[in-house]
Amino acid sequence: LDQPLLRGFGYEVSHEALTQGERDLVYAVRDFELFREDFCISIADEYFELVSRPQQLRLLEQTYTDSVFDQHKAEAMRKVDRNKDEDVFLARRRAIDIENQLLREQADYLEAVDRFKVRLGLQADTPVVLDEDEPPYLPVSLDADSAVAVALHNGLDLQTAAERLEDDERDLRIAADALRAQLDLT
Repeated sequence: LDQPLLRGFGYEVSHEALTQGERDLVYAVRDFELFREDFCISIADEYFELVSRPQQLRLLEQTYTDSVFDQHKAEAMRKVDRNKDEDVFLARRRAIDIENQLLREQADYLEAVDRFKVRLGLQADTPVVLDEDEPPYLPVSLDADSAVAVALHNGLDLQTAAERLEDDERDLRIAADALRAQLDLT
């Protein structure tokens, strides 16, 4: 039987590897849970961004339609000498620029939908219909003090930080124990 009497004596020193292993497991589980929360929030954010893009595309399509109308109007006015060649050129250029922008935005939208499907784990060729209706708004009534109290109590990152501080304090005690004299009972 070997029993340390000074350096290495006590439960904390002898079970440090086990204690730290348990803590590391808890930290890993908390990190995973925080990742899940962040992932869910980012998926919802990406979804709402995708839902708003068709409306932006419709506005851009209307702008393109208006620019084509302006182009035809400029060409017609040039035929009756009420416009300069420069005005016709500028109207054509504006219509072409807006058409290019519209085509880019449509391609970007389709690519964003495909990226979203892949991020969800779906095949890129899986048909998806995005519902453009806004979800119902449910008001939440919390006073500031209770919201802060709940956030402090349930904050996994805060709990991890506090426990890492305890780990550092325990490491300091173990390091101080290592400076003690070696005396064993055998």
